[in-house]
Amino acid sequence: MRIFNITTAVIGAGALALGLSGCDNLNGDVVGGEPESATGLLNDGLTTTAITGSGNPIAGNFICSNSISATKPDLVVGTNGLVGGLLTDLLGSLGLDVVGNLLNSVSTPEAAVDANLDTAAGVTLTAGLLGGTLSSVDLTAVVREGGTVPAGFYAVAGLSFPGGIANLSLFNSITVRTSLLDLPQEVATLDQSAISLLGINGSTVPSAWVGFKATRPYDKLTISLVPGLLSVNVGDAVRIHEFCYDGRFVIPKAG
Repeated sequence: MRIFNITTAVIGAGALALGLSGCDNLNGDVVGGEPESATGLLNDGLTTTAITGSGNPIAGNFICSNSISATKPDLVVGTNGLVGGLLTDLLGSLGLDVVGNLLNSVSTPEAAVDANLDTAAGVTLTAGLLGGTLSSVDLTAVVREGGTVPAGFYAVAGLSFPGGIANLSLFNSITVRTSLLDLPQEVATLDQSAISLLGINGSTVPSAWVGFKATRPYDKLTISLVPGLLSVNVGDAVRIHEFCYDGRFVIPKAG
């Protein structure tokens, strides 16, 4: 199982662009939008969306049509938005207990790239884990087959917050970022005020598609979660259902 790799493989600059042959029915029931379990993420155009293009919000709600799972990605649990050698160096300077706690903070990470919206990686924020050297819990999908996601596609994560509005209030920021050959490419961050808007649908389990339309190619897609409080334990604070590189937008009908 290719997870928890601390040193990621560098993809050659001449690698081919990603083939667009992903899954159109991510949870087997896109039409109608009812998930197969209570933990599923809806993909019917009704889920709250916070996706930007060139820094501006894109109108409508996102429907994911292609998952990063099509690239058979490696998955890396990290911190501070670092990838590749920089992350390796940081983790190498930490004690085994800290590294162990960090890796254990993300359960079933492979579920974030399995093209199934009824499953999810779970992120747990533990008092004493963050603060000081560590400021975030990150999960990175490292593209393998095809090399890169071309510019013009998306860098999007599907999230849900099982603790409801209460868990939303615990986050200081949620960041989606891309990199290519370990060099930063683009980033979009939801601050506390933007995060508070993700609960506007009144759902007891708020969910959202977050991210941006990429203007540069990338081979790594990372979501970073920064808690607002470092003195509390929050089990299963957020679930990462899927990393998506393609989709479309629909305008919900009034009423």
